[in-house]
Amino acid sequence: MSRSVYHWLTLLALPILLTTVTSVRAQGLVDGFMRGAGKTTVALSYSHESYRTYFVGNRPSTNTAFGTITTRSVNLFAAAGLTDYLDAVVALPYASATPSVGNLASQSGLQDVSLYLKLRPYQVEGKYGKLTTILAGGISTPLSDYIADFPIAIGHQSTNLDGRALVQYANYGVFAMVQGGYTRRSNVTLDRGFDVRVPNTADLVVKVGFSAKHFYADGWLNRQVATQDGTDIGPGVSFPSNAISFTRVGYTLYAPVPKLPALGVSFGMGFTLHGENVGKATRYSGGLVYNLPSWKKDG
Repeated sequence: MSRSVYHWLTLLALPILLTTVTSVRAQGLVDGFMRGAGKTTVALSYSHESYRTYFVGNRPSTNTAFGTITTRSVNLFAAAGLTDYLDAVVALPYASATPSVGNLASQSGLQDVSLYLKLRPYQVEGKYGKLTTILAGGISTPLSDYIADFPIAIGHQSTNLDGRALVQYANYGVFAMVQGGYTRRSNVTLDRGFDVRVPNTADLVVKVGFSAKHFYADGWLNRQVATQDGTDIGPGVSFPSNAISFTRVGYTLYAPVPKLPALGVSFGMGFTLHGENVGKATRYSGGLVYNLPSWKKDG
């Protein structure tokens, strides 16, 4: 498999897994491919997500006062290879959430900036393929004063510390990855004048795919669980205190732009199969990915 293809792959999961208020974005920021020293990749993606049914606790429900809730997000992503073993990753989304009916106001704004360091402590390659391990840690924190205690909030307003580890095996273009993570979330002060606890979460991501020089495809499963007791959606209940769990599946497709080898396009979909205190959403995503010239001088 061409190493240049690897540079695209870490970006492709991001627009699929970036669910505006409920998912841990880190699983899209961290994967089993390293940039390489001096190599920088940037991506601009757009996502459209909508749902009418949501889970109160784990029970499906609808609210005719809101109709269909639609979330749109634009995300700027960059990753740089500081060395062959260490990458720095940053992501910044702008999000909006809108109900299709009723008088409830929409909400939009910059969401949370995410900063990660990604370390490859071990890799072995032989005639039977390549086995890679990755460790990563990061922080995300709000950049705007969006309202967290809101029926269609675009975020929790919490500052999150995230740690994760993954193992990936690749051979003849076929790869499989398993990743686990844990996110610790800070308390949030609401406009009502009191603090609430945002439940911490753990997540598991499984991904299988195929990569060739001019084509990439994968399928993924993402399971998140709240590791602390929290509230369920209901009248007068603070949104940030809800215990959010979900199971999602999806796929990603990628192809380079003909005659523009540094530029590629991606498309993907994601589906919420089940969850707790989350919308049963369908997500469509697309993105442009660009590899910058290397800033590391030879020798």
